[in-house]
Amino acid sequence: MKIFKEAIKTISKNRFTAATTVAVLVCNMLILGISFHVIRNLNKFLNEVNSSVQITAYTSEKIKPEDLVQMIAQIKAQAGVSDCHYVPKEEAIKRFASDPDFKSYVDNVKENPLPNAVQVEVEKEHRNNKGLQELAAFVGTLPGIKEVIYRKEETERFFNIVSGVELFVSGYALILVLSSAFVITSTVRNNIHSRRGLINSMLKSGSKADALKEVFILESVILGAVGGFIAASLLFLMEMAVIGKINMLWSDKWARVDFALFSGIVLFSAALGFLSSVFIRIEQSNS
Repeated sequence: MKIFKEAIKTISKNRFTAATTVAVLVCNMLILGISFHVIRNLNKFLNEVNSSVQITAYTSEKIKPEDLVQMIAQIKAQAGVSDCHYVPKEEAIKRFASDPDFKSYVDNVKENPLPNAVQVEVEKEHRNNKGLQELAAFVGTLPGIKEVIYRKEETERFFNIVSGVELFVSGYALILVLSSAFVITSTVRNNIHSRRGLINSMLKSGSKADALKEVFILESVILGAVGGFIAASLLFLMEMAVIGKINMLWSDKWARVDFALFSGIVLFSAALGFLSSVFIRIEQSNS
């Protein structure tokens, strides 16, 4: 409790420096929080898209039922296949007609143009370019298969976009974290430098360097937590103001700012304050 009081006292005496540090932290943590929140929702969307990735194989009209059963068993036995089922063209046209955009087209078609098909669902670990290519190549070699499709170009483009987004966000987040750490470290060093006379006096009178260091560490943690709390609060208020428009664009699937994200921003900012000051050395100056 005594250390906490000393930290608060130190912050009060250096209001301008503390306010500047908190302001920079708020900006950085807010941008970092927005980026993480958007990426979290984007990943949710991409995972939904990713889960729909599958391989479709068109079968011959002349394939025998027993050969079809054997083919499906062979496909299911392959590594990376979560499920495989036969979709006759009658069922396929019903699914096609269930979409309002295509219903009128189906109503005007006299003969079913869709082929019989086998749909192969792929496990998450194998939903990548290499895994899909290998499975598609295997399915294409089976007797009775006329054509295999899995939207190769679209799938490759999808995985390239995901990799690019992850790389950009990782680099961007690293820059924000390092800049925040630099600001807190600079603030602590400036505070130590501005009070070197008082620190020398206290060390000469018997105060321990570790005890003085604990005050500066706690001060940094408090500033980090305050900056994180303000940033998380602003993120919550900003989302509240535009949630209607977001849901229109996101089809009501937008994940809101929850307690885990709010507290995560606060704790991360506080931890950043701790790590930025824990390696600072308190020692007696010769001047």
